Amino acid sequence: MNGSMLTSADKRARLAVSLILIIVLGGAASVIAAVGVANGYPEMWLGIVWSGILLGVFGIMAAVRWIPSSPADGECASAPCYCEAYSSGIVKQPINVWSTLAWILSGMAILYIVCDERARGISGGPMTGTTMYALLYVVIVIFMGPGSAYFHGSMKNWGGYLDSLSIHLWILFSFLFTLFTLFTMAAGATMLDQGWQVAFLITFLLVGIGVALIDWRSTGFRENFSIIGGAIWGVFELVVLIVLASTNAPVQRAEWWWFVAALVALGLAILIWKLSDTGGPWCAPRSWLQGHAIWHLLTGAVTFFVFLFFRSV
Repeated sequence: MNGSMLTSADKRARLAVSLILIIVLGGAASVIAAVGVANGYPEMWLGIVWSGILLGVFGIMAAVRWIPSSPADGECASAPCYCEAYSSGIVKQPINVWSTLAWILSGMAILYIVCDERARGISGGPMTGTTMYALLYVVIVIFMGPGSAYFHGSMKNWGGYLDSLSIHLWILFSFLFTLFTLFTMAAGATMLDQGWQVAFLITFLLVGIGVALIDWRSTGFRENFSIIGGAIWGVFELVVLIVLASTNAPVQRAEWWWFVAALVALGLAILIWKLSDTGGPWCAPRSWLQGHAIWHLLTGAVTFFVFLFFRSV
């Protein structure tokens, strides 16, 4: 279903919900950023500038009509995908686009927390305070928002690539963080040691470049990496929880309930996405209530819950 099949009432409803999403999600992220700057947290500018760049690129791409000569996404060229009917305007799926602001909100909230910890002199694990790990995680989470928006706004192949890549980088970070947690525990070291930080960053960059290249060349890899990579990460996370549960040191007891909250939110998000996907029983292309947008909101919460869990390790 394309934009020509949308009634005036449908278009007004989609515009109203888009504005609500922008005001609520974007407004909340802006308030957090403003409060952080007012409190004298210079690291907040990382989130502000990075979000501004990514959203600025979104605006430029929309202004040039998403580079008309670039190929459309293979699965979405002949018919609307992810259920929401395509708009006849510049942004093809407005509800699915503006719901991606949930990831920017999550990233800004995480950045504020770690900045506040740094300002108050709170130290602890590798994700406590403005450590390299925490700031890298923030950069990835914020990228997930516009990365997905590029796709739902354009329905172009390059947009789908950036959407998948942003998710894959988050999975890669989460997996490597868990793997390095096991390595350092076995070595009796800490991930805050400079050598381990350098090793983590180099590993992330090298593997990330590899993932990016394979993502570009293989759409099949894009589809499978999220499932396989996420499952492997989950298994390793359970190993970490078992190892931590076997120690009597309170500081090493992870707040496992945040990991459970992340799994519950992710499971609910996947269920809603599948039921409301194109052809699914809950799919309503003309509706302002889009299941894939709810997926964005819930997975934005997942990234925040995972941060809280990592912060406790």
